[in-house]
Amino acid sequence: KSAFLSDAGRGARRQITTATTTAATMASTALQRDAVVVAVLLAYAVAFPYTKVEESFNVQAVHDVWHVGVRNAAAFDHVAFPGVVPRTFLMPIATAVLGTPCFVLLRAAAAAAGVATTK
Repeated sequence: KSAFLSDAGRGARRQITTATTTAATMASTALQRDAVVVAVLLAYAVAFPYTKVEESFNVQAVHDVWHVGVRNAAAFDHVAFPGVVPRTFLMPIATAVLGTPCFVLLRAAAAAAGVATTK
């Protein structure tokens, strides 16, 4: 009877240890992901200190082209928030096309590392 309880106790300890290790691994992964985001933000702040509000439209447009797709232009942010100045999408589309290989490679690397991505 005591051997049975001892085995049951060891199994419970193993489950608790596994759960603790899994939680610690997930927390470590989240911290690493947060550190990468902060590092990228700092790199952008240092590399491009004079980016203005007007340029944020182009950044958002490139994001929309990558994540929404050109065929679903009605879902782009500029449709919901058009602004007062008419804008062209030629340069954001060109930027998105030129940057797509990097985007695809980064997505593949994230998937291989088990990091969740959108879409």
